[in-house]
Amino acid sequence: MVPLKPAQRRIIGEAEVVFVVNQQGMVERVVVESISTPEPRYRDQVIRLVEGQLYAPQYKNGVAIKVRYKQKVPILETYFDEDEIVVDSLIDWETLDANTEISAGSLNNMGILFASGISLRGKSIADQQRWIEETTNTFFAPDWIAEVALLFELSKGLKLNSERALKCFEASRKYSNTNAMYKLGQMYFLGDNIGKEVQRGIDYYREAANAGMHRAESSMGWLYANGKIGSEPDFEKAADWYLRAMKGGDLIATNNLGSQYENGQGVEQNMAEAIRLYHLAASKGFLQSMVNLGDIYFFGENGIPLDYEKALSWYEAPARNGDVTSALNMGFAYQYGHGVSKDEDTAVEYYLIAAKSNHKAALNNLGRIYKWRGEYDTAMTFFQRAVDLGHAKSMHNMGNIWHYREDGKADEALGQEWFRRGAKAGFSLSQFTLANELMKAGKNEEAIYWLLHADYNGIIESKGSLDWYRERGYEIPELKPEDLEYLNDPNRTVMSDFNFWERGIVKLENKDYEYALKYFMLSLKKGYIRSAYYVGYMYENGLGVPRSDEEAIKYYMWGAERGEPKAILGLEKHKVQ
Repeated sequence: MVPLKPAQRRIIGEAEVVFVVNQQGMVERVVVESISTPEPRYRDQVIRLVEGQLYAPQYKNGVAIKVRYKQKVPILETYFDEDEIVVDSLIDWETLDANTEISAGSLNNMGILFASGISLRGKSIADQQRWIEETTNTFFAPDWIAEVALLFELSKGLKLNSERALKCFEASRKYSNTNAMYKLGQMYFLGDNIGKEVQRGIDYYREAANAGMHRAESSMGWLYANGKIGSEPDFEKAADWYLRAMKGGDLIATNNLGSQYENGQGVEQNMAEAIRLYHLAASKGFLQSMVNLGDIYFFGENGIPLDYEKALSWYEAPARNGDVTSALNMGFAYQYGHGVSKDEDTAVEYYLIAAKSNHKAALNNLGRIYKWRGEYDTAMTFFQRAVDLGHAKSMHNMGNIWHYREDGKADEALGQEWFRRGAKAGFSLSQFTLANELMKAGKNEEAIYWLLHADYNGIIESKGSLDWYRERGYEIPELKPEDLEYLNDPNRTVMSDFNFWERGIVKLENKDYEYALKYFMLSLKKGYIRSAYYVGYMYENGLGVPRSDEEAIKYYMWGAERGEPKAILGLEKHKVQ
């Protein structure tokens, strides 16, 4: 048994305990009917100790063992202070070594520590016990040494002490405890409150994996896939380790192997196999696989037709559990009516989930929705949060509010300063908008400077403005990309295929058909499937182009082949199969 200090523990009282057992002989709860102790001020703590002591050993691998209905038990003295249990009263650290005998009652002692720990103080016995069981199940620890180490390392119930955690794990490892091997790997590889020793950490991971620990096998796969072993990624070895872990039921490995099949890394690209593996992990509740399936159908990736309904069905659970990607795309779908009816309130609900993690795009989208509603102060609250994270598009939107708000509080000068901030951060719409404001003010040289930037960053209208200056004899200097500091800014917001589509929508709504078509075509060239419908729609209705059913059908066909719902409806309208 783990050595205790006998002088510090003695019988100080007795408790009468009733076990509530169901028809299958399983303990449902424990009730302390009476208790006698010479220390009344510790009565509640002692009750928790007794209940923890008696209740913990009644469970093994999550299954309750049949016990007597009622019994009297002695209460052992344990030293307390006002705030926490003193762990040194239970463990003799000087004699904790490889010769320590591990007893079957060690989980009981671990339960006492948990039940009296700082993190559990004031919790109900049921909550304490549930936490104990979840922790032991999570870490697969068969003995007390590993669990005490986890207490110190995670600072759950005890003060953080990495030195003691390492000592516990090392002692446990010598009994072939794979969990201890794995935790040693984590601590050394990550430098978790100790000196970082990457190779030593990898060696412990490999030891646990070779001993058959599936979580460690999965970690070995990750190490090879991410180039942590050797000078570059080795996806073939990663796939081998993931396969071993997957056969043992490891869901992370199943998901990651699916990712390698999706991307053709270390295996031949096979979307059917990727989807099968994602389904396998997702069916067992693995949220990241649900996200991956949602992405495949939401974006129509690698030859898989776009299917919004399938995508949203996979995104739902991860989004509700706080996954940012899923929540953002659910919000987008409801905002624009992709796969569902437009519902701005539901869009806000999902964007708020993503915003809890300070996702810049979600914060910006919330700001835009409230701006459209005329709730400018609320909108600016969200924009400001995104600005604080370096989001240049939100700087632009702050400029839009101050420049164009319709509540009598517009401030064009302040709006222009926000456009300038966005422009300097590299956002092309801010550069173009600022250039237009400068043109109005007759500040032509500075206007030309920002038009050049906007043109370089994809704003099509900039060419027309630059041509206007050329026709009037202005010298247009050459813009050198190497001089653009913002190109290296990791927070820079660039015009993506979606942004070009979005700008096309704005132009279409404003009946600026020439530029609407140009932006839709630019978005389409970048592979944005949704633009196919709008190009077809413009040809079908002769908006900015000669009316042509033939051209409309061509673009509808292109989108329909990739699963774009509106393009499919366009084809059906023309009775094209």
